[in-house]
Amino acid sequence: MDCGKIDKAFFSIGTEAFSEAQSCNTCLNRKISVDRNGKIKNCPSMQKSYGSIQDTEINQVLEDGKIQDLWKINKDEIHICKDCEYRYCCTDCRVFIDDSEDIYSRPSKCKYNPYQGLWEGQENYIEVLEWLDQNPKHV
Repeated sequence: MDCGKIDKAFFSIGTEAFSEAQSCNTCLNRKISVDRNGKIKNCPSMQKSYGSIQDTEINQVLEDGKIQDLWKINKDEIHICKDCEYRYCCTDCRVFIDDSEDIYSRPSKCKYNPYQGLWEGQENYIEVLEWLDQNPKHV
């Protein structure tokens, strides 16, 4: 499953995407989904629902504004991502994150270590959380 996967192949390069990434979440901004059970969500993979299309209008969800909270999280606020040179062209999943209790947690499907400048599979690559354990000054 590619949902939430961070890979160079999925980078969005261009002025519009770059500009949006500086102030908004590049995956969720201005998006609403309805899952197969009719639940209104930011993303079909998310657990949190903002109602059901059976009894809630999309306009109600938008007017309430809570669904928009995740739209505003940008890469400069996300742990580890804020140190990454690719942060403004990278997608940003808020579903698959290292710590489900911390919305600013790094995407768990990211296989890049910005402190080494290496992708998983490259020689000497160390998974970023392991690298941070070994180098606590960067935390």
